Amino acid sequence: GHMVTARQEPRLVLISIIYENNCLIFRAPDMDQLVLPSKQPSSNKLHNCRIFGLDIKGRDCGNEAAKWFTNFLKTEAYRLVQFETNMKGRTSRKLLPTLDQNFQVAYPDYCPLLIMTDASLVDLNTRMEKKMKMENFRPNIVVTGCDAFEEDTWDELLIGSVEVKKVMACPR
Repeated sequence: GHMVTARQEPRLVLISIIYENNCLIFRAPDMDQLVLPSKQPSSNKLHNCRIFGLDIKGRDCGNEAAKWFTNFLKTEAYRLVQFETNMKGRTSRKLLPTLDQNFQVAYPDYCPLLIMTDASLVDLNTRMEKKMKMENFRPNIVVTGCDAFEEDTWDELLIGSVEVKKVMACPR
């Protein structure tokens, strides 16, 4: 199957996801929440997915998830898939040949994380006629307690015991 992004289905940006008690909780306007185990059973079907012209595998998340997304998007039938650590990702050099290092990327365009500071948004809004919200940029992680645009200088970030490396600046 072919991947769909918010470019094709803009309502996808209205979905929020929370990780709690080994479950992923999906919430969207006018929908009951969808709760899925964070790891899908190995008995669930494996799909061959086409993402930005490259092939990658995905574990089906079941009929309940498919129905939830299809009902929310109100367009065509969709299946939700999950990338597993034993699956082979796409290589970042195929996505951005100018990168110094080669990273494995699953489903995102380029990077799985977008990190932004609240101070950057505050600074930006001092120069904007129409104020922007954090949701306009859709960061995965928002950092507080630092200067505006300090995130642009970070090459590595340690979050608990997880080291995150900067791959590129996001055009958003």
